[in-house]
Amino acid sequence: MARAETARKEQLMADARVAAPKVATPDVGLIDAAAAAEVDVEAAEKAAAKEERELKKKIKDFMKTSLSSERTFFKWVWAGLNLGALGTFALVFFHDEGFPYRLIVVAVAWTMALLSALYGLRQFHRRRRALLSVVDDPETWESPHAPALVVAAFVIMMLTLIVYAIASGQQFGFNTSDASTSVDQ
Repeated sequence: MARAETARKEQLMADARVAAPKVATPDVGLIDAAAAAEVDVEAAEKAAAKEERELKKKIKDFMKTSLSSERTFFKWVWAGLNLGALGTFALVFFHDEGFPYRLIVVAVAWTMALLSALYGLRQFHRRRRALLSVVDDPETWESPHAPALVVAAFVIMMLTLIVYAIASGQQFGFNTSDASTSVDQ
């Protein structure tokens, strides 16, 4: 009877071994597939978590060196207001005889100002999406042409003001009659 029970237990163990196939691992040896899958899942989760932490740190450091999203947006708005102020300067400082060409200068200045603010808003949302989705590629939020755009806008605005001042015959400096009367008095 004991022999029959032992044979039965051995048969059950053999059936269990067939039901749970063995997997060879270099560090443990033969283990069943369920345990191997559990070990693999845990290792994969740990590796993924470590990779995600490293990626977040790398992106966080890069974002800090690339300026924060909000501060950059306000700088774009500030640049737009400065461009608009240059146009308003032309409106107040210059005087036209006949058709007011200075209104064209003002329109150009405020158009560039609005475009600057809208570009800043677009960049703000690009950077925000990159931060929220943990994007590794800086090309999705960085624009290497942005500084050149700001410089070009200000150069165009200054050249527009200079060309307008020369073409409209604006007088700069003191009138000689005003200077001589103020010195004599």
